[in-house]
Amino acid sequence: MNKQTYHRTFIVLGCVIVSLFILLSVSVRAQAADKEILITTENYRGGIAIQEALDWQSNSETAYDHLTVSIQSGTYDITEALLVYSNTTIRAASDATIRYTREKVSGNQGRAPLISNFCSGKSGYSGAGNITIEGGIWDFQGHQGGVGYGITMEAFRFMHGSKFRVVNVTMQNIYRSHFLTIEGVEQVEVTGCVFRDYTNRTNKKEAIHIDCLHNDAMAPSNQENVIYDDTICNHISVNNCSFSNVPRGVGTHIAVAGLFPSDIVISNNTFTDITYEAIKAYHYKNAQITGNVITRAGCGIKCYLYAADSDRDEEGASNYLPALPGVTTEGTAPNLNTIIQWNVIRDVPDSKLGFGIHLAGNADRVVKDITVSNNVITSTGAVSTKRSGIYVKYGENIRLLNNTIAKTGGAGILVVQGKTLTISQNQISFPVSNGVSVQDSSVVTLQSNAVSYAGKRGIYLKNTGNSRISTNTINKDRTGGIGVTKNSIQVSVVKNNLLYSGKNAVSVCDSRQALVYGNTIQSPKNFGVYAYKSDSSKIKKNTLRSTKSTAVIASTSTGILVAKNVIEKTGKYGILFTSAKKSYASKNKIQRTKTYAIIYSENSKNKKQNLNYPHVSAKKGKKEIHGYTYKNMKI
Repeated sequence: MNKQTYHRTFIVLGCVIVSLFILLSVSVRAQAADKEILITTENYRGGIAIQEALDWQSNSETAYDHLTVSIQSGTYDITEALLVYSNTTIRAASDATIRYTREKVSGNQGRAPLISNFCSGKSGYSGAGNITIEGGIWDFQGHQGGVGYGITMEAFRFMHGSKFRVVNVTMQNIYRSHFLTIEGVEQVEVTGCVFRDYTNRTNKKEAIHIDCLHNDAMAPSNQENVIYDDTICNHISVNNCSFSNVPRGVGTHIAVAGLFPSDIVISNNTFTDITYEAIKAYHYKNAQITGNVITRAGCGIKCYLYAADSDRDEEGASNYLPALPGVTTEGTAPNLNTIIQWNVIRDVPDSKLGFGIHLAGNADRVVKDITVSNNVITSTGAVSTKRSGIYVKYGENIRLLNNTIAKTGGAGILVVQGKTLTISQNQISFPVSNGVSVQDSSVVTLQSNAVSYAGKRGIYLKNTGNSRISTNTINKDRTGGIGVTKNSIQVSVVKNNLLYSGKNAVSVCDSRQALVYGNTIQSPKNFGVYAYKSDSSKIKKNTLRSTKSTAVIASTSTGILVAKNVIEKTGKYGILFTSAKKSYASKNKIQRTKTYAIIYSENSKNKKQNLNYPHVSAKKGKKEIHGYTYKNMKI
């Protein structure tokens, strides 16, 4: 071969190689491109054709960049569970009805979920992901007479993966268990979906269940070689969905110590006719629960960290588990950084669970850093909640702000064992019990709340210290405006407006070092300010008008100072000291008392009094004034 022929042959061979490479590349790219496969009632073969389409994504040699399996209009009876691989969309027409008709395996157990992602042998978030289920009516035939009646099953289950979307799906007629279970996954969006009609509504299961991959009992699977490594759920969004006639809406009922599902957003959903909790945020942190409408639920929203206590939740120790060996955990009570706002909650009738919003920890696991704001808890019937509107137990750094609460069966707001709480700008009306009740707590600020028509007191503090009640307006309570009792220490009652109190406007009893300052009190049916066994307390610069009985009473106390108050028109005395020691009145202005302006009982021991009398008209320089005094009183 001469040199010229050699070069010509080399060029031809080179062109052939390049051409083959180009053809191969085109072939590979064609396989890797997006693909849509149509499924109709004529070709689906009981679901076999759907699974055959899904199987294209089961290995890299046949997988497309993205596969869409489109289920056309019609009714489909699916006889086998469907296993979904990565980069897949199942899109059903809005009028496509997919009915799960698989026969049960044994007894009432054993039905695999209709749809699950491939996760065999996968850990962390490495299972099949980037999966979308869109559209369709998915019927699990658990209604009486249906093939799924009496059978435990889940509808969809995603495990060990990331990037899941469930969009505009309707799920209905499940007997019990969950519609959607997400376990050890991240980046999940559930939007525009309908979850409705459990047959067994007393089975305590969530329509959407958020869980951790801890063990087979907690997170069962029908796949082989499932790895349990305590992978937790993160970045979950449930929005614009509808839940009706289900035991629970969204939530969790099992937790692993030190592991917290995080970045959970539950927003703009409607919940109607829910047996237990509409939203059950067990062990969540960085959660946002906003804009939801809840009507007729056992409990509206529950956010908590304990497994069981006297509040009679159903969970016991078996629902709070230690982490697996070697798993890195957080503390058992971190800052939850949770927001609950702009929700509307109506008609919560359950006698055990019946709170509108329930925040709860216990002595070992205190719920911290939660804001509850701008929620409406109300009813068109007799009561909005069977128990309290908002209940906080073992809470720290809790903010209850600008909520509107009406017709609660218990207190409007109830706090027990709280620390560093702000309760501000709430509007509370017609609670059967107290408007706001705080017990066994410390460092509580109650500011600028409006309470009207409380069945008991407007604001009530029991065994609560270092707290401040200021600029609140309390109107027409039945048994008292503000009550501070039972060993409360250093509580300030400042610049409140108390109108038409059913008994005493302000009562400080069995407490110490209270300050009652700058309050405006109008027309209480008994006393204006009543201090009993309240040593070292001060009652200063208050304005008290039209008290039906005595304006200020200091009783059975040592070191009470009553100073610079304005008292006008009392049904009995202006100021009464009884069984009081080292207690004084100073620089008070008292007008139009029915009997005496200031009176000390014989068992009150005082060395000086500064008295202003009713109807005094003396001018500067006068040596004589006239008024009423108690007999034998030195003036």
